[in-house]
Amino acid sequence: MDAVLSVLRYLFQHNEIKSFLSSPGRNSSINLATEYQVLARQKRLYDQIRFIGLDGTEEVRVNFNGGKPEVVAGSKLQNKHDRYYFEDALWLALGQIHASPLDLNIEQGNVDQPPKPVMLLTPREIAVMELIASGNHTKKIVAQLDIQDRTVDVHRFNIMHKVGVRTLAELLSLWTIARPTALP
Repeated sequence: MDAVLSVLRYLFQHNEIKSFLSSPGRNSSINLATEYQVLARQKRLYDQIRFIGLDGTEEVRVNFNGGKPEVVAGSKLQNKHDRYYFEDALWLALGQIHASPLDLNIEQGNVDQPPKPVMLLTPREIAVMELIASGNHTKKIVAQLDIQDRTVDVHRFNIMHKVGVRTLAELLSLWTIARPTALP
């Protein structure tokens, strides 16, 4: 999770985003899209990288396309104003990062086929989930994260609730599908 947060902080402070925000236009949009395309090609972790404007409309989006990142044409950019993650992000202060529950990627109102899970848990939930998926029991998670037994139970419950599973086996199966196989 630290690697993902690091990339988000990098993108937030990058010159291309600053240029785009200070003088939006075709050239700054192309430069930002090119930067996202390079990141997608190098990291090979993100199915989509996008910048969404304050009205909810995608300003720039790059799709990974199975290892051949492609800039999405302006006519195919979508409005995400009604998606919960956009609405939640509007409440953030400058520099804050929002993490949402597990979701499936939705394009043009339809779930991508085959389904592409998008992992959107809090950093602490991901840390707990990583330890659960590694076979650690509550006592070891408590010791490693320096938290209480009850806190581990609450995180496990919240994760299962967010992703809509009832058993640990279902959760681990879903985690295997949704979790990136390699971090940068």
